[in-house]
Order: sequence, then C-alpha cells, then structure tokens
Amino acid sequence: MTYKIPVTIFIFIVSTACSDEELFLENGRDVTLLDNEEKVPIVEATGVAGSVARLPCDLSTKLPGDKVHLVLWYKEGHKDGVGVRVPLIPVYSLDARGDSSQQTTDSGASQHWSDASTFGSRAHFDSDELPMAALAIDALRDRDGGVYRCRVDFKRSPTRNSRVNLTVIIPPERLSVVDSNGVHIQHYILGPYSEGASLEIACIATGGRPTPRVTWWQENALLDDTWEALSERSVRNVLKIERLERKHLNTVFTCQASNNNLVAPISSAVTLDLKPRPLWVRLLGENKPVSAGQRQEVRCESVGARPVPHLVWWKGSQLLPNSTQETSTDGNRTVSTLRYTPSMDDSDSLLKCRAVDSSTPPHEDTWSLNVRHPPVVSLEMGDGDPRFVKEGSDVSLECIVRANPWIYRVTWKHNGRLLYDNGYNNGVILNNQSLLVRNVTRSHSGYYSCTASNQEGDGESDQFYLGVKFAPVCRPGQQTVIAASRFEAVQVTCEVEADPDDVTFTWSYDDVTYDNRRRHGDSTDEEPGHHGDISNDDGRRHGEVTDDERILHGDDTDDIRRRHSDITDDDTSVQFDVERTRSTALITSLTASHFGNISCWATNVLGKQRQACVFQLVSAGELEIQFSKSSLL
Repeated sequence: MTYKIPVTIFIFIVSTACSDEELFLENGRDVTLLDNEEKVPIVEATGVAGSVARLPCDLSTKLPGDKVHLVLWYKEGHKDGVGVRVPLIPVYSLDARGDSSQQTTDSGASQHWSDASTFGSRAHFDSDELPMAALAIDALRDRDGGVYRCRVDFKRSPTRNSRVNLTVIIPPERLSVVDSNGVHIQHYILGPYSEGASLEIACIATGGRPTPRVTWWQENALLDDTWEALSERSVRNVLKIERLERKHLNTVFTCQASNNNLVAPISSAVTLDLKPRPLWVRLLGENKPVSAGQRQEVRCESVGARPVPHLVWWKGSQLLPNSTQETSTDGNRTVSTLRYTPSMDDSDSLLKCRAVDSSTPPHEDTWSLNVRHPPVVSLEMGDGDPRFVKEGSDVSLECIVRANPWIYRVTWKHNGRLLYDNGYNNGVILNNQSLLVRNVTRSHSGYYSCTASNQEGDGESDQFYLGVKFAPVCRPGQQTVIAASRFEAVQVTCEVEADPDDVTFTWSYDDVTYDNRRRHGDSTDEEPGHHGDISNDDGRRHGEVTDDERILHGDDTDDIRRRHSDITDDDTSVQFDVERTRSTALITSLTASHFGNISCWATNVLGKQRQACVFQLVSAGELEIQFSKSSLL
C-alpha cells in the first residue's frame, strides 16, 4: 500500500506534467505542436460577419468527482507543405485549477484570458449549457474564420481535444436597382411607363461570400430567381416583363439578396407607375367638306386614360392652338373643342386629335380634310423665254389651275379682249387650258390671261406679257423726198421699228456704203474697192457703241445719243447721229453730183433690216419745178 499512493500520484503528476510539457514559448507566445491532428474529427460552425458565432467544446465527463481544470482554445495555422508541424496559437483560455468547488466549471471563480490581437473582449466562454459549452465570438470578423482546437484538461479524465472549422459568411453589402440603360431608379419609382410597353430592370448585389442569390418578388410570389455573376463581388438578376398591362399599376417589385439562412436577406423595392392608354380617342361628328376661309369647329373625346390626358390637335405637321378641354368629374372622359379656319393648302391634310399622355397611334383619330376653294390660276409659256419670242415662231401658253372641286370652264383674254373658242383666231388656237399661236407676229404681242371657274367661284391668272421680237423695219410715214440747195447742209432722218431696239445703222450715199465701220475712200483686204473704217475722236470705230451708251429694251433714257465723226469727200461732209431707233445724217456742201438717193437700214440681234429706208435728195429748184408741173396738171 505504501507503494501505490506514490505511484498514483506520480502518474497524475506525470500526466499533468506531460500536458504542460507540450507548451513552449515561440516569439513570446505559447504555442503547441500537434502531431496527430488528422485523428481529431472537425465540427463545422458558421457565423455571419457582424453577428455572434459559437464554437462548441465538449466538457462532459463520466468520472465521479471529476471536473474541468483547464480549457485552452487554439487557432491552427497552415501547413507549409514540407512536413513541418502546424503551430497552434492560443487565443483563449479558462483556468479553473485554483477552484476548490466540486462544480464541473465555475465561470465566476475561473480565470479567463483572451488574446488581445485575436478576439480581445469580443470572446467569452459560455459553459451554462453543459455538457456542450461554446466559445462565443461577438462582432464576428472575416479574419476570425479558420480551424480552432479546444483542449480540455480534467481533474481525473484524460485530456480531450476537439476541432471546429469556423466559416465566416460575408453578407452582400448593398443592392442597386437600375433600368435598361443602367440608370439608378430615382425615388424607387419606375416609370411612368405606357401601357403595352416592355419593362426591363436589373438588381445588382455587390459583395458577399459565398456568392449571394438574387431574386425578384411580387408580394409573396417569386417572379425570377435566375441570376448571373458579373464578377467575384457582383451578381445581377434582370427582371423582364414583355407587356405591361393595367393590372401592373402601382405594383411593388422587390429584389432580395441572401447567402445564408442566419440573417434576413437585404432587399430593395420599387413601385411601378403606369399610364394606362385611352380605351379610345375619337373625333366626334361627320367628316364633311369645308370651304376655305370659313371658320370651323370640331370636337374630340378620350376615354379611360390615366392620368387625365392632354388632347392636342395637329394639321399635318403643324400644331394647332385655339382649343379648349373639359374633363368629367370622375376623370374618365375628356373632350377637346378646336376652332380653326382652313385654307386651300389644307386640302388632303390630316387633321389629327392625339392624347399626348398616352401611347402613340392608334390611340388617336384623324380626318383627311376636303377643303373646297375657288380656282387658283397661273399662266406659263410652254417652251422658251416669253421676253424673247422671235417673229415667225410658234408659241404655246398653258393655263395652270388648282381647284377643288374641279373646274367646268376656262376662258382666255388678249389685251383684255375675250378670245372665243371658234377654232382659229388670227393664228390663235384654243384648247381648254392651252393656247397655241402659230407663226407669231408683232400683232400677237401683248398681255394674255386665263380665267377658270368652279362651284366656289372664278380665278383669273396674272397678266402674262408676250413680247415678239423682230428685226428692224422702216417706220411708216417718214418724209422720203428731201429738198436741198447746193453747197448747203441738209439733214436726213431715218427711223425704224425694232424689238429689241438696240440697233446699229448703215447708210448708203452716192453709191458709197457707210456702215459706221469704214471711212469713205479707204479699203480693206477683205473688201477691195470699198471704204475703210470711220473712227471717232475717242478711238472707237464709227458707229460702235459702249456699254454705257447701249440702250436695252424698255430703257427710259431717251436723250442718250451717239455722235460719229465726220465723213468727208472733197468738200462734201457727212455726219451721223444715233438716238435709239433713229439715225440722222447731216450732209453739207452738196454739189450737183451728190443729188440722188441716200439709204439707211438698221440691224439688231435678230438680223439686218431686209428692205432699206430710201430717201431722195433733190435740189430745191428741181423740186419746185416738179411741184409746179404737178400743180398745172
């Protein structure tokens, strides 16, 4: 017996000593090396960051009078892959060896220690629920995750080790609800959307481990649970509704994101604002023809729209003002009245009534306007320039008519005189809206007009001037026999009619032609025996006209004259003046040999005068004898 007690005590001491010998100091901290960690089973524990996690530790014992002396919590490090033993870092301990009570544990009398760099005051050992006590960790952090070892030393029982793998769940940080363009939903209100439109909104969850599950709900009904990972920290679920209906008005869509069952999911809700389209938009009454210039009134109604629509009126692409609107007390029916004055340009235009707060057509009503008006008439020449019609050509005029209803009669006038449709009028042929003049002459010049008639009234065109251009001709009624005395000056005036009246003159006197370009007595290589140029003092050839001197058709400047240099032949002198269509030749120092005929003719852009104007120069005595003989007869 004397040998058993020491042996028993020795064994206890050895057991305790062995436990203590496993502890050694590394870098100022107690660490333990575990040789057979694979033999200790691992219990899984889960906690959500920010909440409380409980790591279980079995404190049960079957030996009577046994109790816990020491509880040590370690956090395992990682293996280095070369067979080095994994260090166990002590993070928490409960020392009840100084407690003499018979309780299994006594938290009040026991000494608690918590590593300040690991848990600090966040951890405490809860042994109230024996035999399965737990290390409670408050305000759980991401770095708290890992494998923990709980070592329990008993008074009588062998040391017990257990392992707990703590998984820290990081809940999703936030939710963002965006529309199809990626724009955040303002004030959590969707829309307003038009009835019949499609809806596409996305809910994006950011953060969280493991990857959160993102779902869409309508009240308690799951709408969509298909989500996709955009990145390691972002998950998206897109809700699509192909066609919005009236029943979707004020519907609340809720997006939820969750990755655990320990805490409630985070959520974000949006409310759909919908604009139900009108059941109909209708123009009231009958679409009848209207007369241009007369004020009209038309009404339009809209039923079933929300909010109350604003009815607007369009005429083609023109927005019409001057409308009034009234809405029923229940807001269901709205009537707009438009007052407008149509013009003839509005014919065939679309008069449209549209509810601008609703969807696009067919939720509108249109009328095609039938605007009646008197004829609008214009006169055009078929081909060519009416200001330059050459004599002898054919001319056609067209009466262009715009009328509703169509015309039943067209009449023509020339210089205010009515042209009758008898088939032929001095070369003028009438064919309803066409007028044809064959072989046009000067007599056809003047102002033409046409008049069209329908049930709304008559319309007359503007005066259309037709100017027939012709080469110069002698003006009738000129004095052709001119008396002169020898060695005295005499004036011979030659006047022509021409259009255009910008003409040049050529004179022929004493069998010599003076065309305002050759001087009497000179000759050129081209015309041997003829006379050379007649030049003015300023260097211009005789008869040449400068731009300032040239007079166009219709010019009112009648006092512009062109003066030519003198032509001399011995003692005879010829001088030319030109004023528009009149040329005056001044002949001085006439001798007996110079009496006879003097001719002139003019030229314009249409050509040279076909028949010259001929004047006879006679001596005054001879003319007197001729006059006396004619008197005696």
